[in-house]
Amino acid sequence: MGTHQYRIHGHFDSGTATILEDSLIIAPPFFGVMDGVSGLYRPSEGPRFFDGMSGGQKVVRLVASEFLKAHAGEGLDDILHKANSAIREFAEGTGLVLDRPDILPGTQFVVAKVGDDAVEVMQCGDSLAVWAFSDGRVGALRNQTYAHERSQIAVLNDLLEKHHGDRDRVWEEYLPLTASFRRARANSGGTEGYVILNGQPEGERHWTRMTLAQNELSLLLMFTDGLVTLEETNDPEGMAELVLGRYREGGWASAFKRIRDQEEQGKSMRHIDHAEATAVALEFIDSGAA
Repeated sequence: MGTHQYRIHGHFDSGTATILEDSLIIAPPFFGVMDGVSGLYRPSEGPRFFDGMSGGQKVVRLVASEFLKAHAGEGLDDILHKANSAIREFAEGTGLVLDRPDILPGTQFVVAKVGDDAVEVMQCGDSLAVWAFSDGRVGALRNQTYAHERSQIAVLNDLLEKHHGDRDRVWEEYLPLTASFRRARANSGGTEGYVILNGQPEGERHWTRMTLAQNELSLLLMFTDGLVTLEETNDPEGMAELVLGRYREGGWASAFKRIRDQEEQGKSMRHIDHAEATAVALEFIDSGAA
């Protein structure tokens, strides 16, 4: 029995975002993507900055640091628990309180550890993974925040229509609403709850954990939510077929072109024209084949 080798392909696209809060993790045997989230703010004012970084940027740097320090024998749970503690220490050190998730910075993520026999995967929030086995079976992680995001977008779209696309007026009305959503739903586990790594210890109960047999795995794709539409994330098998198909057709360039073309069609109804997106692929080579 030979250990499978793998190739790594990372990709980042800033879209039209001006404050870049996504991050790649490439620290073998650890890989993944993160989607940083700052505390809520008015777009005209921008987020609060810490040491020259937005809250989302600061948090993804803290998490990345834990992966860079980790040794190969550590499990994802242990590393992420340390990262959550580091975020909590940072937040409390800057006067932020843990019962205000509307102003706490955080990140959503999907990460993997490639072992000799298995690939361990963990997810928090709306960062996603799809995979294919050598026998043609495919799978995907479900978006943990779908119901929360769906309700927020419905409110946002109603306000965009009400204010005829005037984003300044929209945000004046939307900000207190979305703040109340975050306070009620963050790491709550409720029907419209959402999961985020933001220092709150209760969030750790809601991370998705799974293990994939390495000798059966052909391809593992991990990406932030900017690579797919919200509705696509609610159909994991369909999303898997779609993203895997595009990736096999032309790598990440093909997958990213698809979402940019789609965004161009309906950008007038969204608060940002083209979302930031980050992705990493692990292509497994069957070294055990005769």
